[in-house]
This record gives sequence, structure tokens and C-alpha cells, in this order.
Amino acid sequence: AARAVAADIGKAAIAVAAPSLRRRRRPRVGGRAGAEAAAGVDGGGGRRRLDGAARAYAESESIRRQLLSDAPVRDEARRDLAVVLTKRGGVDRARGDLSSAERAYAESLTIRRALVAESPGDPERLRDLSVSLERIGDVARERGDLAEAVAPYKESLAIRRRLLAREPRDEDRLFDLAIVLNRVGDLARERGDLVEAQAVYTESLTIRRQLLRHSPAQPDRMWSVVVGLRKLGDLATDRADFESAQRSLAEATTLAMRLVALDDARPAFRHELALEMVSAARLAEAEGDVTRARTQWEVARQTLAPLLTRATPDVEWINTDRLCGEALARLVNAVEKPTPSN
Repeated sequence: AARAVAADIGKAAIAVAAPSLRRRRRPRVGGRAGAEAAAGVDGGGGRRRLDGAARAYAESESIRRQLLSDAPVRDEARRDLAVVLTKRGGVDRARGDLSSAERAYAESLTIRRALVAESPGDPERLRDLSVSLERIGDVARERGDLAEAVAPYKESLAIRRRLLAREPRDEDRLFDLAIVLNRVGDLARERGDLVEAQAVYTESLTIRRQLLRHSPAQPDRMWSVVVGLRKLGDLATDRADFESAQRSLAEATTLAMRLVALDDARPAFRHELALEMVSAARLAEAEGDVTRARTQWEVARQTLAPLLTRATPDVEWINTDRLCGEALARLVNAVEKPTPSN
């Protein structure tokens, strides 16, 4: 009965926190995402939802610890505790408490390593371990400790490759690999290793295109390709390979517009389209085309506008809008780069 109560509390926490715990898909600001986006603070409903979820997860965690103390060797009880610790860590991250998140993730990782050590070939235990490793890497990145994020990300990547090697046609395993490849690529890009970032982003996009070909009618598969294209486009901008950036971002924008046309009720699709505009604006700035950059920043803001009128706008939308506003203010007195003479 206690386990059922803990599960119900956990479900309630997910329902409360869901709008504030969407996967972070933030525009890159310098080498790292903006602090407010990492904190998940929007000054309103988002903070209240997260506080409520934190209380619910704390209660669920307490019950699961009691169940574990009653049966310390039960695999199910240990796995349940690891799950709730990972979810609580996600709430703590969104609230900006990285120290608490790291402690929760570290304990979950310890439990999951022990479970894998007892059953090294169990695919679900291995996948759980890879998730914990990713979360440890995520927190290290958000703290700015990029070197510390390398090992957990690489270990997670190795596990995902191992799982896929066992089931090479399993689409869930393929998508899991694509996700961690993007994380490794993000970290490489932040560390300035653009060659590694190019390699892993390209591999991730190849997988995403493959999955879309298998299920062309699934919008989420298309969205996945859009994300992969945007990352490659941003990287090409960093490398001053403007032609490649334009190709990637043009395709990403076309697909993102199709997603919005298919289902404008899904705010994530509209926000994704705005991110394409942000990337296009960054590209225009890198090329020295201030007029085009202003236009793209303005279009990004206009794309976001319907989302910001909602009762509880997501922190990511708010921060993307703020980024646009700051860019437009910065460009007020900007001067076009002179066009090279032949």
C-alpha cells in the first residue's frame, strides 16, 4: 500500500511540474545557457508549480526510503528510490538549486551502478544508468565545469552504443543514442572542440533522419530532425561556414513551419520555429548583415508573441523573448560591415 501511495504522489508531482520541466531547448548565450533559464524562474506560475512538485517528490522519497529500510535488498525498492531521486533532481535543477540536484543525481547514480553490477547485462538497468550519467553531466555543464561533464557523457554514450548494438533496429535505442550524441556535441561545442561537435551532431542528425523516414507522419520525428539541423547550423555559424549554416537553417525553418502548420496548438513547435529565427539572426550578425539580423530577431519575437499571452508562459519562451529584446537593443546603433570590393 505504501508503494502505491508513493507512486500516486510521484504522479501528482509530475502533473504539477510538467509545464516547468519541459526539456530545456534554450538558445545558446555565449558558451552556456542563461542562468534564469537554468533556474526555471519565471516569477509566477512556474515557480509555484516547481515548489509544489518539490514537496510532493520529497514526500514520495520519504515513503520510498522507508520501504527500502524495510527491505534493503529488494531491487524494485532500490530502483523506485533511484527514479524519484532523479525526478527530484530535475525539479531542483529547474529551481536553480544545483547543489541539491547534484546530490540527488549522485545518490541515484550510486544505486543504479550497484544494480548494474548485480545484473551487468540487464538492458533497462543499463539504460537507467546512462540516464543518471547524463544528469550528472548536465549539472556539471550548468555549473560551468565543462571538463567534469566529459566522463559521464562519454560513459553514457558508450552504454547507449552497447544497447543499440544488441538491438540495432530498435527505434527507441536509436533515438536514445541520438539524444546523448547531441549532449556530447553541445559539450564539445562549449569546450571549443568544433571538430568533435561536427562529428557527433552529424551522426545524431543521420539517426534522426533515419527515424523520420521510418515514420514520416510522426510530428515528433520531424521535430527531432529540426533540432539536429539547428544544432549543425549554429555550429557552422561558429565555424564561419556561412554557406553550410544557411543550408541547415533553411531546411530546419521549412520543417519547423510545417510543424506549426500541422499543430499550432503545441507551443513547443512554435517555440522551435522561434529558435530557428534566433539562429538565423545569429548567422546574419556573424555575416555582418545588421539589417537582416534585426529583421530575424523581430520575426523571432513575433513568432513567440502568441505564447507569451498564455496564462502561465513557460520560462523558456520568456527567456527567448528576452534574448531577442537584448539583441535588438544591441543592434540599435550597429553598423553594417563593409562589403569587400572585388
